[in-house]
Amino acid sequence: MQRIPRYLRTKRIADYDLFRAHIESRATTRSTQPFLPATFSPPSPQTLLPTNFTPPNPQATPTTLFEPRHFFLRDLPPIRRFVNRTDPSQCLVFTDGACIHHHRDKNNTKPPKAGWSFIFKPPHSTTKNGYFSARLETRGPEGETYPQTSNRAELRAVIAALRFIYYNDNVFDSVVVATDSKYVVHGATDWIQRWGSNGWRSVNGTPIKNQDLWQALLKEVGRWDADGKGVCFWWIRREWNVKADCLAKRAAREGAEVREWVDVGMPIWPIVEG
Repeated sequence: MQRIPRYLRTKRIADYDLFRAHIESRATTRSTQPFLPATFSPPSPQTLLPTNFTPPNPQATPTTLFEPRHFFLRDLPPIRRFVNRTDPSQCLVFTDGACIHHHRDKNNTKPPKAGWSFIFKPPHSTTKNGYFSARLETRGPEGETYPQTSNRAELRAVIAALRFIYYNDNVFDSVVVATDSKYVVHGATDWIQRWGSNGWRSVNGTPIKNQDLWQALLKEVGRWDADGKGVCFWWIRREWNVKADCLAKRAAREGAEVREWVDVGMPIWPIVEG
């Protein structure tokens, strides 16, 4: 029999029972769709796009709205996630991207290096896990070579987070992506619809940058939507995203070069966590 954490044994026991019932009811078979479709169709005006997450009050922070919780699923070890305090079917993930040496020196000796990270669970005294971070790949998901930029790293972090949570935490009805990148939030919830309808070109007729990653992001949102799940984006202050920022910068600075696109999201369930 699974051990119930101490903080769930008293006044939260009813909430725990409700949460566990919800989690077990959402244990579904995970999709094995390829990362990108053979042919990509731009979003139509009817395409359901991600939405902006609106906190109940302007002063709310991620820690006031989402709390660390354990939950249990069958005979697996307990899992910790950032769970909405009033809606146990919603989780939160922090994402960030960074690029160093993006202004090259005169001798061109320090090429730009980008890194990304996402944090999917709170820290725990018995483990250092709870996040993924890596250098940004030289090639995109379709095999083309692209420059190392902070915007690409920001998008890469979101794509990795959505795939990881979908395949390994497919028990939540919605996920809130917390990021300090307005480029990502505005692009995902507003601009991308206009870009797709305009053939992935700006109002000036120039090709949209990072089109491959925007299409990959749409693919992941569509995967969630096909299962009746929602994706929300929440722009947060940079000081609320310090850890993800540090992890992304460290990956850019110290991480080994990665040439080919790496998929961190395919099923690795069950995950042993503290």
